[in-house]
Parts: sequence; structure tokens; C-alpha cells
Amino acid sequence: MTGKHREDPKLAVLRDEVDSFFRNELCDEALMGVQMTRLALTPDRKMMTVYYLAPEGREELARSKIEDLGPILADLAFPILERRAEVRFKWDRGAENQRRVEELLREIHGGEDSGEGGSEDGGRVDEG
Repeated sequence: MTGKHREDPKLAVLRDEVDSFFRNELCDEALMGVQMTRLALTPDRKMMTVYYLAPEGREELARSKIEDLGPILADLAFPILERRAEVRFKWDRGAENQRRVEELLREIHGGEDSGEGGSEDGGRVDEG
């Protein structure tokens, strides 16, 4: 034994089901475009945490409505986990930060392509 933590085999199945729900079955207009970025399950399978992101400009609306999905996802998870799990939702700050870094890199690379990347300020983007 290497001592590595093995992923719960039901987690992969549950992740696929929840991801499919977000991509194909989400009907609430306020939640359109919301993506599940990660799914975590406690070892006893009593708690499921769904990490998510919303399209830019729709974050607050998504935060206000996402909790409504708890009972639906608990029902979806029941046959997979063979128990009723409590569902929590968390804004994925890591994915949000990654998205922002990718935006900045696109801006920087776009500026270099058009000859704007060699400015005296080192290509910094003004947040103001």
C-alpha cells in the first residue's frame, strides 16, 4: 500500500450526473450558464459540496438562486450514494481567479500582437 487516498468510486459517477444536470437540465433563467467546477463528498457521504462559477455579471443572481438546487441535487444523488446527502454550494474562488488570470493574459497577448505590449508600465492593466 502506498498510503495514497483513493477517490470514492461513487464520486466520479455523481460528478458526471451533476455536471450533466448543470449542462443539460438547468431550467432557471437566473442560473443559465452556471458551471459546476468541482464536487466534493465527505467520506461518510453525508455531505456533498458543489463548487460553481457563473458567467460574468451574473454572479450575484446565481448566488441568490443556487441554493434552490439543493433538494434537486440531493434527489439526483440518492440512488448513487444510497443515502440522502446534504448539499452545500460554494463559489469557486480558485476557478474565478484562474478565469481572471486567463483574461489578463489574453489582454496582454492581444496587446503584444498589435504592438501595444511594450508600454512603459510593463503592460499592467489598470483596474480603475
